Amino acid sequence: MGAMPESQAMGLRISVGLGLSGLGSVGRIAAAAIWLISAVALDQAYSQTTVDPLQIPDTQLEPIKWSDLAGWASDDHGAAFAAFQASCEAFNRQRQLSDTRAVAAALRDICKRMPRSGTLKGDKARAFFEENFRPVRIAKLGESSGLLTGYYEPIVDGSRMPNPQFHVPLYRRPSDLVIQSQSASASPNQAANQNQKRAGLPLKGTAPKSAAPKSAVQKSTAQNGSTQKGLVAKKPSWAFPNRGTVGRLNDKKEFEPYHDRLAIEEGALDGKKLEICYIADPFEAMSIQIQGSARVRLEDGTILRLNYNGHNGHNYTAVGRILIERNLIPREEMTMDRIKRWMLANPDQAREVRGTNKSFVFFRITGLNNEEEPVGAQGVHLSPGRSIAVDKTHVYGTPFFIESDLPIDNPRASTKFRRLMVAQDTGSAIIGPARADLYWGAGDDAGKIAGRIRQQGRFVMLMPRTLDMVEAGRKMPLPPVKPPVEVASKGEGKSDKTDGKAANGKSETNKSESSKSGEAKNGKDGKADSKTGRQAGRPKSGS
Repeated sequence: MGAMPESQAMGLRISVGLGLSGLGSVGRIAAAAIWLISAVALDQAYSQTTVDPLQIPDTQLEPIKWSDLAGWASDDHGAAFAAFQASCEAFNRQRQLSDTRAVAAALRDICKRMPRSGTLKGDKARAFFEENFRPVRIAKLGESSGLLTGYYEPIVDGSRMPNPQFHVPLYRRPSDLVIQSQSASASPNQAANQNQKRAGLPLKGTAPKSAAPKSAVQKSTAQNGSTQKGLVAKKPSWAFPNRGTVGRLNDKKEFEPYHDRLAIEEGALDGKKLEICYIADPFEAMSIQIQGSARVRLEDGTILRLNYNGHNGHNYTAVGRILIERNLIPREEMTMDRIKRWMLANPDQAREVRGTNKSFVFFRITGLNNEEEPVGAQGVHLSPGRSIAVDKTHVYGTPFFIESDLPIDNPRASTKFRRLMVAQDTGSAIIGPARADLYWGAGDDAGKIAGRIRQQGRFVMLMPRTLDMVEAGRKMPLPPVKPPVEVASKGEGKSDKTDGKAANGKSETNKSESSKSGEAKNGKDGKADSKTGRQAGRPKSGS
């Protein structure tokens, strides 16, 4: 489940900010730790599984009071508790947590204190969250909101075998996909072990006798005794990373990009026996890839459940944006349904437009005749209207309170949305600290709502009270101390107008605290550094 692939460049320049102003007297004691910014180089391939949520790159955190949350008191806390309870089942199934970050351990401790049976509703559910969590507003550095999109599970008709009606295949993940490892200088065994460990699989040399057979690339590696450094072939059963360079080895064993959408639609995977089933419409197939799962109703009535299982490594491009830029669909009319109608009416142009979205997604079968909600990346069934897909820098099971106005009841964004939701899914294009895909359920009605959503919203992350945010702020590295403006002016003959900018350039408080850490020497307020690297997200709705 989750969003579709959008591989990110490695080694982005990033910075981290932490605001602690909502901690009252404790926060004032830690004033010097407010809005600290650090610039570091980060390998994007797998860092999302190791970053501490209290030190997410390019992020600002601000503890607030429960009373500051508009709509908090009127939300259905019982429904949110039920979703959180599902996440706790995933924590309780693990003898040893696969996620070793402090937030995961703190969430499991909260789960242990939950009622063994039954559920909480109303005021009792609300009290549970308020007693165990602290609300922390989260956003990208220098911003106040983040992007919301929606996703759902399509239900479509199809066939196991191709025929004139059903001729568009949905594919399994190919065995020749390779992932560029985190360290290109690592030995083949070290690189493989790094990826095995991250995927929760046995290390090389310790695989059980029942291990899955080797893929074609792995067989070649075993026969040749070596592989290209920095490349790891992925077993079909491995968990596929959200980020990282994905490609294949050509005949010369050189790494190159994998086939893009247009190449695959034109037959690049023919003869590889990867077809799971066939459906009627190529845009429907792309929509299923965008959503990340589907229920395919076969000709004998069997329901085939499919779920996301990897991507080809190419960046995602929203075809809705392409249609708007080419003046083929007016911006105000843009929805998934409108895109579908345009493609049906313009079949000759449709393939080329689909090809502008080079990303392509592969699937696996997860069940037959199962009417339950799909399983998200956390391994629990999603709850319509309460589950969200988030960046993997966040820990699964983390509750988020989201404030926005959304087009739920009609195409206008007029429905007040103030709701506590739980991070239970992810996707390779759900990138950034304040970025969420809202799960709406299965079928056409859910799809209409999901297809309309692409709005800004405010994010509040509920952090376990046992975590010490003040201490986290103290451990953050300070930026290099800049010389006073007067000194710089003498050396360069002119004043450096950027030296005095506050870390986020929005408030006198931030400017003052920045001054204490070697920033803002000239006392002028300004905007955030435009050169700061930012993590890019994208809508799952394709618009």
